[in-house]
Amino acid sequence: MIVHVQTPSGKIISFEADSSLTLASLKEKISEAERVSIDQISLTLNDKSFDEKELSSSLSSSENVNIVMKTKPPQNKCVYSGCTKRPALIIGDCRFCGKKYCSQHRLPETHNCHNISDCRNQSYEKNKEKLMREKCVGIKV
Repeated sequence: MIVHVQTPSGKIISFEADSSLTLASLKEKISEAERVSIDQISLTLNDKSFDEKELSSSLSSSENVNIVMKTKPPQNKCVYSGCTKRPALIIGDCRFCGKKYCSQHRLPETHNCHNISDCRNQSYEKNKEKLMREKCVGIKV
């Protein structure tokens, strides 16, 4: 069976689907196709939002399913769980995970960045290069 998703721009994306398709996997496929964050995707079926049960029943009852996608505006708050502060404008973007944080959670160590090992390796290499440039070498006679 085929699932047709209409984007806000009017473009229609079609997916092959089986009865095991979940709402999360559908949103993931749309996110990959449209390059939109999963939390910004809102789906409606017959002008109503729907859940897993309604999705599976509509997939089993018909050959084609038409779904309308709407994008939610990005939320203007820190991504760290439980924090409601606004993200810092310039310094709030984590360069390792790409998410927006407030001034309190902006450092990779404070928001438990999943790419913290990249941060450590980058700092290690930077310090290693700096130390090698300052290395004293004796003159050979």
